[in-house]
Amino acid sequence: TAEIVDELRGVAGLVEAPGAAAAAEVLARAKKHAYVRFEVTDFHAKALSKTVPARHALSGGVFMYCGALAMSANAEVLVFPEEVTAKGCPNWRLAPDWTTLQRLPWASDADRDVFRVYCGVLKGTTEAAPPLTATPRVACSRALEALKSATGLDMLAASELEFVAATRKPAEGEPVDPLFKGVDIFATLQFVKAEALGYAIAEGLLDVGVDV
Repeated sequence: TAEIVDELRGVAGLVEAPGAAAAAEVLARAKKHAYVRFEVTDFHAKALSKTVPARHALSGGVFMYCGALAMSANAEVLVFPEEVTAKGCPNWRLAPDWTTLQRLPWASDADRDVFRVYCGVLKGTTEAAPPLTATPRVACSRALEALKSATGLDMLAASELEFVAATRKPAEGEPVDPLFKGVDIFATLQFVKAEALGYAIAEGLLDVGVDV
C-alpha cells in the first residue's frame, strides 16, 4: 500500500544509504510474507547470512559474530585470537549495499518473496563504526580499482561452473545416485533426463542478472 511505501521510505531516509529508498519501495510491494537475506562472503568464498522479515530489514540493523568470516570451511572454531576473546567475542554490524538487492527466484515461491542484499562489515555496532577492510569483497573491489587506475581496464567474469547433480538421500547413510545415468557426452538422450533442472538454473541466473 502507499502507506507502507511512505513508511519504509522514511526508514530508508534514516538509513541514508545509496539505494535504500528504492529498496524500500521494492520491499513494500513484495508479498505479505517476505524476507531479506543479508549476505557476506567469508575467507573461503562461502556465503554467510542472516535472514530477517522484510518489514524489519531497513530498521534496527543486522549483526553477526565478528569472527564468523574467519571460521574454518565447516564452521569449526579453530582458535579464538586473544584480541577477540579480550573484547568478549562481540557482534559487528552488517552494512548492506542496497543497490545489490535482488529477489531470489529459486528461494521464493507463490507464498513468499525472498530477497538478498550483499553486505560489508562494520567494526562495531553503530552505523558510524569504521568498515572492516579485511574482507574478500573489499579486497576484490580494491584490486579492480587498481586495475582500472593502472590500465583503464575492467574485469569481466568468464567462468565455467561445473557441478555434479545427484538425487536426494532417501535416508541418512544410504548411497546417493546420479541424477541420470549414461556416459554419452552431448547426447540429447542424456540431457532430456534432467533438462528441467538445467532450464531452472538458467532462468534463475537470468532473473538475477547473470546471462549465460
